Amino acid sequence: MKTAVEIVSTKAGRAKRGSIVGRCAIGLVVAAIGGRAWAAPEDKSAARDASKDGAVSAGSVNGGTAKPGDKSATTKPGGQATASSLIEDRAARKLLAAGDARLAMDQSREALELFQQVVERYPRSVVRFEAFMRMGKYYLEKAHDPTKALPYFERSAVELNEDTAIRGEAMLMVGRSYYDQSKWQQAFASLRLVTIQYPGTEFSNQAYFYIGNAHYKLGAYSRAIEAFGKVGTAISDTDLGKKYMEIGKRMFVRVSDLDLTALQEGSAVTATVTSSSGDSETVKLSRVGPPNSPNYLGELDTTLGEAVKEDGMLQVLGSDKVMITYMDAQTASKELNIARKTELQAVHNGIADFMDGAFRDPLKTVVVGKTAYLRVIDLDRDISPKPDTVQVKVVAKRLVKKASTTLPVAADAADAAKKVEGAEVPKKDASGADILQDDDELPVYKVIDEVTLTLGERPREGVTDSGAMGAEKPKSMHTGVFGNSVPILPGTAVAGDGVLQVEFFDRIEVQYMDEINSSGKPREVIGVCTAVDGALADVKASDPNIDNIQLELQTRLKKAEALTNIGRIYKQLGLKEQAVLHFRQGISECDALDARARNLGGEVLETLYVRLWKLYLELDELDQAAKMCLQLQKDFPNSQFVDEALLGLGETSLKKGDAEKAISIFKRVLDLPVSARKADALYQIGLCQEQMAQPKAGTSGDAAKPNQKLMESAFLSYQQVFQRYPTSGVAGDAVGKMADYYLAAKDYDRAISTLQQALDEYPDAQFTDRILYDFGRSLYRMQRTDEALAKFRQLLSEYPQSKWASKVKPVIASLEKRGKGD
Repeated sequence: MKTAVEIVSTKAGRAKRGSIVGRCAIGLVVAAIGGRAWAAPEDKSAARDASKDGAVSAGSVNGGTAKPGDKSATTKPGGQATASSLIEDRAARKLLAAGDARLAMDQSREALELFQQVVERYPRSVVRFEAFMRMGKYYLEKAHDPTKALPYFERSAVELNEDTAIRGEAMLMVGRSYYDQSKWQQAFASLRLVTIQYPGTEFSNQAYFYIGNAHYKLGAYSRAIEAFGKVGTAISDTDLGKKYMEIGKRMFVRVSDLDLTALQEGSAVTATVTSSSGDSETVKLSRVGPPNSPNYLGELDTTLGEAVKEDGMLQVLGSDKVMITYMDAQTASKELNIARKTELQAVHNGIADFMDGAFRDPLKTVVVGKTAYLRVIDLDRDISPKPDTVQVKVVAKRLVKKASTTLPVAADAADAAKKVEGAEVPKKDASGADILQDDDELPVYKVIDEVTLTLGERPREGVTDSGAMGAEKPKSMHTGVFGNSVPILPGTAVAGDGVLQVEFFDRIEVQYMDEINSSGKPREVIGVCTAVDGALADVKASDPNIDNIQLELQTRLKKAEALTNIGRIYKQLGLKEQAVLHFRQGISECDALDARARNLGGEVLETLYVRLWKLYLELDELDQAAKMCLQLQKDFPNSQFVDEALLGLGETSLKKGDAEKAISIFKRVLDLPVSARKADALYQIGLCQEQMAQPKAGTSGDAAKPNQKLMESAFLSYQQVFQRYPTSGVAGDAVGKMADYYLAAKDYDRAISTLQQALDEYPDAQFTDRILYDFGRSLYRMQRTDEALAKFRQLLSEYPQSKWASKVKPVIASLEKRGKGD
């Protein structure tokens, strides 16, 4: 949940000196994860009345865009769902769950068959749209076959699908499928439709990201910059009217005031944000929209901690109230400098889970005979400088009635209709609506033991109870992370012994009552694991709250990636200052997420390391880039990004002039059991050897010549790239380097032989343009001018957009002129 405050102008007039004045009312918007939202109050006339008196109002919306997760169903004319649709949906959902279980066990073929059965057996059920999405995602994300994925997404994106969350995602995936096929025009059409039909949602953010990438690949840099600039700017209005600010998430303040249309571009517009614990920050607002737009937007990160005024970060404690103030310079009643205010309650949505002993990774299993470690993250329970506490219940439960593992066999609507006519017609309530009842197939557990625990607030990762690196214990602790442990032993429960007695495969729950959260009412948060025998690997928990946090952090990391792409575009255009600005903004975005990403761990933290490493490389801050590469290797040795990180670390060493160290790093990529970047590593080793072969500055005689042995080693590295990885992206460069070696040695015959072999064996290779270029050079050196000219013309004709084509244009003109002169 991101928080956005809106200040809406409702009327404008003109003052004596020609300045535009307006009346303002403040509305509050709480945005969904991954978006930024704003909306006017529900009752516009009420807002106007309130603004006349300088009142503060909170907006809310009824109706309009459906909330994600709303389900559609086959209905009777009066709107009541039919019994057949309820039965079909229930059976279809069981099939879907069975398919999900198979997919989780990597049984892809069986999972796809079950998803297909959902569609075939229950063609009228709304669950079929979810089945289409499952199959589409499998082919797009796991099988990497966007062509097969596309029709499934298209069938889920139809208007009959009334579930806005599923339909919106399906429309986005249609665009992604076209994007992955490089069908840019179809991708643009689909993605733009998402931004139109789902404005202010995460779907819109994602669509702008892919639109920007597509324009970037097409070389339309200005359009790419425009699209990337919109990533992360969508704000959802699904939680309008709430008065909460979730700690640790970004707050957005939007002012819409017709007075502001009279201001010149770049004029200062500000709002003040204060916390009851003493912090005060000034938020700078920037105009959004056309030059005469009255809308201004600002943003402010929030965190848990002691107040530090005007540091660009709002520090709050769990019990804080937050006040947002905007000074309305002129009103319709000619009043000056009227403060428009709204107040928010600082909250946080708690998480409860089981952890490993280092409190780094969540677990979903615990070994009987060992200790279970419990964690609660709830930032609004940090209310004092001292370590605070929370209470939880740890409950052991045993299955007393097993869920049916058989798949439903009611195959078609006719069977369902017969059930309706028979004894299986659902019961009705007093209004005549169907009552869905849980049957004997649902699992039933009984409580066998429970322990009440007090969890103490834990320091940040890397800071011990004695403080960082043996320093004094910190005077204040503000983490909002609470932990403790409980022994899990076999045996019969003993009340009040502080130990959980269990049997293998018992269910263990940590139950935490989150009293203050963004929903406005207490909710129970439950983390679950299973008691098992033996040693365990750390496995991620599947708590839905963790999924929500992951989604939000991944969205903000996507914005960091977009900032990196914008910076690269400016860098290519030679606009260094703008490029550096965007790279720094990307680093600031990552730094703001650092603490929460470390608490969460897993894929989010891994992605954070990758984003930072790439940003530091773009800034040529090689030491920082190397540090991030090493951190990625240390924390995620099996990461799919390890090979790329090693390459980045090696390139960093090469730039710093340490070619020997770079070679040792690149060889580690070659030693990886599986890597798609081995060709790049081998090519980089050749570059290192070539650099080492060059004579030192100021030398003379034989010492001024390249080291022939090292040059031969470099040649062999390039030759291995071409022979082992002919389809890699660096194969063409490797062949070119081989040709350079032969040309330097004036061994033109071998150069031509190598190049001809490349053309014969790989006629459709991506590097054919480079081969033709080097072929022409070699023929020219042999004074076979006509043949050289033919190769250059072939390059220009077949690859007019190639960088090598631009090199041969003046050469062709010169050779043609010389031929006419002869």
